[in-house]
Amino acid sequence: MLHRAFAPMFSHRLPDSNMHLTRSVLTLIVVLAFQQIAAAQLGYNRIGSLDKTLNNVGYVHMGGSMFAGRTKQLSDRSIVLVGAANNNIQLIKLRYDGTGDTDFGSGGFANITCTGCLPTDLVELKGGKLVVVGQTSFPGTPSDIFLARLNANGSLDTTFGTNGFAIHDLPAESGHFSDESMGEIALLPDGSILTAAITSVSTDHVNKQARGVIVKFDANGALDASFGTAGFTQTVLGDESSGSAHISNISLLANGRIAAAFSADISDSGAPNGSIRKGLVMEYLPTGQIDSGFEPHWISGDYAIDIAGTADGGLLVLVSGKLQKFSLDGQLDTAFGSNGSVVFPMLNNIVAISMQPSGKFYVTGHQILPTGPNLGSVRRYWPNGMADRRFGRNGSVLLNIEGDHLYLSQAFIESDGRIALTGAHPSNDLLYIRLITSK
Repeated sequence: MLHRAFAPMFSHRLPDSNMHLTRSVLTLIVVLAFQQIAAAQLGYNRIGSLDKTLNNVGYVHMGGSMFAGRTKQLSDRSIVLVGAANNNIQLIKLRYDGTGDTDFGSGGFANITCTGCLPTDLVELKGGKLVVVGQTSFPGTPSDIFLARLNANGSLDTTFGTNGFAIHDLPAESGHFSDESMGEIALLPDGSILTAAITSVSTDHVNKQARGVIVKFDANGALDASFGTAGFTQTVLGDESSGSAHISNISLLANGRIAAAFSADISDSGAPNGSIRKGLVMEYLPTGQIDSGFEPHWISGDYAIDIAGTADGGLLVLVSGKLQKFSLDGQLDTAFGSNGSVVFPMLNNIVAISMQPSGKFYVTGHQILPTGPNLGSVRRYWPNGMADRRFGRNGSVLLNIEGDHLYLSQAFIESDGRIALTGAHPSNDLLYIRLITSK
């Protein structure tokens, strides 16, 4: 093919000496061309590859044996992971270079005594303090919401609430009990805190009705009575089945609006196993009232796994196997992806959305393989839902670390052209991972 392309340029007869020279020039041109292609391909493949400046391999074993909750990136670019270990709250803090922060707890590990506490999320306050939220889990008693405030060094801030904790049992109607299951947390500019949760209301702790709840706390951990009704707003999801899963997410939108998604297993006599997965996506005004301009979106047969607001006021909603975008009015944005949806490849289990300031976004999770270990999965998209094919291979990166199953959670966007990730091997071996990527 190359010889034919160059043939018209040399169709007349040349002296033998000139023919040798010509062949040499052509050979040089071909070699240079292939070097250019190889260099371009190498640069392309590096976008999404492991950042070998981190621990020489691109990842760090975080240590610990906690049941992980959420991970957040702090203002100093460090990573903090909160979870439960031996029925207490444990936090791990790593500096950007992957080493434990020796100014936090003991060598980057902080343990907060709280028997029966199950933390689910955390947020950084101005000044570096942290607020951890979750639910209590004491045998034979209803579960309640808890907030704990930590100093920047990982110690409990005993000036907050009662000895560092604020515990709330959301009120229910007379003769009923409520069991709270906490989800995500968001910090408002005035220092107050919003959380998404599911409360299970019953008279006997057995036959429960699941309700999605948005709760607002002031900076001191008390319920903000000016929000909703007595500090919270609730919406009935339905009668939940025994052993129901609970997922609740929150995202702050433009103009003070709040988006939330709630999911549970709801009883359904027509379903083969007597229950179905059910999710609800809603938006609220800053006062806690339901935003009537956004049509609530019910999800039947699936959970709402994650949500994220977009720069144009829309809302991304992650369900099993696909991502959908809703406009300000709650209708599908048909200009996004294919008729409002991005469908992931089969066996690609996506669990989190991470937005970039540019409007592009990542989704992360794992790729299930029929044989061999499951691979960590990172995919990048343009704001319109089209795959960013400059990233990895056709917009996707699959990670195999040490030949073990890898399950990725959130991605954190760095300012230096990298992304930070956290993940885990099946043994709760926690990993901090960094990839090279364009902005």
